[in-house]
Amino acid sequence: MTSAPSPARTPARAPSLGRPPLLLLVPGSVGAALLVVPLVALLLDTPWSDLGAQLADPAVRDALWLSGLTSALTVALCVLLGTPLAWLLARVDFPGRRLLRGLPATYPPLRLLRPLRRRLLRLLRLRRLRRLLGRRR
Repeated sequence: MTSAPSPARTPARAPSLGRPPLLLLVPGSVGAALLVVPLVALLLDTPWSDLGAQLADPAVRDALWLSGLTSALTVALCVLLGTPLAWLLARVDFPGRRLLRGLPATYPPLRLLRPLRRRLLRLLRLRRLRRLLGRRR
């Protein structure tokens, strides 16, 4: 007994999402423009020919170092504290769970690092002042 050859399979198409409602399209477009326009303006106004000289400036290097350090610490704190909290919120019932789930999850983490940022800025200012005075430490 032989089986009949199977017909060629056609890939399933994703269902069409349809047209977005105008009521949502207008504010969504404005929101997208608020994200894209400043980035494009920044890229167009950047003096690319002076990039090497700008990056060699100690003040620029200190600012980049501080931004990188603050970002790395923020990511580390979010992973170390946020992942266990997300697991608990998803799988364990405990007092205050509904309250925590209702809080906005988009609270800026940099606000939590504001005291650390102030100390780092003071340290950078002291280092720059010592360089100006000719003292090394």
